[in-house]
Amino acid sequence: MWGDHFEPIILFIAPIYWFIKSAGLLMIIQAGIVISGIIPLYLIVNDRLKSRLIGLAIAFSYIAFGGLQYGTEYGFHPIMFLPTLLFWMYYFYTKKKIKLYFLFVLLCLFVKEEVAFILLFWSFYLVLFKKEKAIGIGTFLASLLWYFLCFQLIFPRFSDGGFGHWGQYGSAEGTGLMGIIKLLVFQPYIFFNTLVNPSYKVDTIFLSFGSFSFLSFLYPPALIIVIPSLLIKLLSSNLAGISGTHYSAALTGVIVVATIESLMSISKKNYVQRIIPHWNIFFGILIFYVAFAANTINGYHAYSIYDIGRQKTLPDENLLVLNDVINQIPKDASVSTQYQIVPHIYRSFGKVKSIPVENETSDYVVVNLLMPPVLTNVKAIDENLESLSNNKKYELITNNSRVVVFKRK
Repeated sequence: MWGDHFEPIILFIAPIYWFIKSAGLLMIIQAGIVISGIIPLYLIVNDRLKSRLIGLAIAFSYIAFGGLQYGTEYGFHPIMFLPTLLFWMYYFYTKKKIKLYFLFVLLCLFVKEEVAFILLFWSFYLVLFKKEKAIGIGTFLASLLWYFLCFQLIFPRFSDGGFGHWGQYGSAEGTGLMGIIKLLVFQPYIFFNTLVNPSYKVDTIFLSFGSFSFLSFLYPPALIIVIPSLLIKLLSSNLAGISGTHYSAALTGVIVVATIESLMSISKKNYVQRIIPHWNIFFGILIFYVAFAANTINGYHAYSIYDIGRQKTLPDENLLVLNDVINQIPKDASVSTQYQIVPHIYRSFGKVKSIPVENETSDYVVVNLLMPPVLTNVKAIDENLESLSNNKKYELITNNSRVVVFKRK
């Protein structure tokens, strides 16, 4: 919470976890919060555009988006709360309920340090295009304060070298925010080339905007809202750059808001009324159809018709052995295991490490060889297991259904 990412929103969930220590409960809470985002979306669109059809269509496109579905399924991550909190913030802005608006500005910032950048650009949009100087400046100051609190005070205090994730943003590795800005100014070719390479980043762009019918492009100023999340996504590498997992949550939220802003803008144009007399029916059907087509024909693999069979689940026997192994590990023992297994091992902070390392010191090392590698690769896992098998300090106690467990002697 302090050194890796700053996510104080977790404090609101912690009391529940005191009584029911279950990763499954966290997943249920996360899914409930994500799904509840359809409520403010429907209220906003129905109020501003006077169209129940478009309100339902926007809500459907949000929950149908494959990137969001994948993120909801991909473990517990507080950033998944952001779209819903952002929608409520936006709703109270449209209703001019200023105190509630700034309450949700604060809750959004509590989700994660990167939200400071998102709300900074939202404040620019408010001042420049909505002419909301008071609200915009207030949002700007809150976001700027949050940036300094996170990146200048908390991360330097609790993490050696400060914020540890600048390195994931392409060629700016180890150089911080100024390094990214310098890359843009002095090496623009490398900067923009990083945004579209590898090719899966182009897929990310099309899937993210295409799932919402590319409507945000009809009012270009609204795209200002999207810039921080889009850059964070496209400057990232590997898992963070693909469409899906929790890394798509923030981008989903801002694209939806930009889409609504675009619809509000074009609905006021006389030529739209002349060309499309029943524009609300047209756009409602368009949004429904594109969201369905984009996300069931060629979307998140687990639910996609086109990609059927590409994403396999783990065999029941494998999961039963893994669950049995986890339950047999003493509660006071330290454990090193894969990224996906960590949330299922209940230990105090520091007792569970993600990804077995070369010079291992944990009491137990648990590896499921059928799990796809995340934040590592198959070669590194194999090499570390080979090293453990030759290490006299460890003994192999389980090798069953592709689940391997080493215990420190």
